[in-house]
Amino acid sequence: MENKKVNDPISKKEYEKIIASAPSDMELPVYIGKRNDELLYLDLVKAKSIAMYGEIGISAVCNTSLFSMLKAREQVLRQKYFLCVSCVGGFYSWSFNDIPFADEYITDACTAIYDLLHYYNSVKNTLSKLSGMSENERKASDYIYSLEEYQEYLAKHPRLYIFEGWLGPLSKGILDNSGLELNSVKEAFENAYKFHIYIIIPDCIRGKNELSGSIHTSVNIERTEKCYTATIIQDCKKMEDNICMDWFDESIKNIIGDKGEK
Repeated sequence: MENKKVNDPISKKEYEKIIASAPSDMELPVYIGKRNDELLYLDLVKAKSIAMYGEIGISAVCNTSLFSMLKAREQVLRQKYFLCVSCVGGFYSWSFNDIPFADEYITDACTAIYDLLHYYNSVKNTLSKLSGMSENERKASDYIYSLEEYQEYLAKHPRLYIFEGWLGPLSKGILDNSGLELNSVKEAFENAYKFHIYIIIPDCIRGKNELSGSIHTSVNIERTEKCYTATIIQDCKKMEDNICMDWFDESIKNIIGDKGEK
C-alpha cells in the first residue's frame, strides 16, 4: 500500500488519469482505488448495485468514485440512461449539486423511490402478463411489444438511480414517512438489475440506511493513518480488500469541470 496520508488529495492530473483509464469494456466504471499503483474499477452493471459505507468523513473518497463514473461515461449516460439523483436537500446535498451534468436530474427525497418502485412493478407485471400470452392474445391486447421485443426494449433503455446515503431518502425516518411498504421497496432494490435498473449509494453511514441488506455490492471504507482503505463484498462474498482509496481537494470544479459543460 502506498505511504500516503489521509489528507493528501490527488491532483487534477491524477484525476484525469483515472478518467482516461476507465476500462472500455465496462458500461459504468466506478473507480475504487489503487493497489500497487494499479487503478481498480467496478462495473456498476456487473455489480448490480453499489453502496459505499464508512464513518463520517468518507464523502470525498465516495465522490471521487462517483464523479469518475459520471465523467468517464458522460455521453453514454446522456444518450442511453434514464438518470435520477435523489437527496434530502439543504446542507447534506452540497456534493450532489456538484455532480457533473447531473444537477438537472436532482429530485426530492422520496420522488426517486416512488419512481423506482412504480417502474419496477410496472416492468415486472408487464413481463409476467406477456409471458403468459399467446401471440394472438397479445395482438388483440393493448401491448405493443411481444415478450422478446419488450425485453430488448428494456435492455436498450437502462436506468441509473443515485441515492444520497447520509441521512438521505433511504434513511428510516424518510422511509417511514413515505407511506411505502418496506418489503416491497427491498424487493425492488434486490431485483432491479434484472430489469436493467442500476443503483449507487455513495457516502452511507452504517445503521442509517434501511436498505443496506438489499444492495448487492458494498464498498466498506475505513480511515487509516496512511489512506482510506476499502473492502469490496458482493453477495456476501469478499471480492477485494486492502484497497487504498484517494480523494481530491476542495477545488472540485477545477477537477471535474463545470456542471453544464457538454
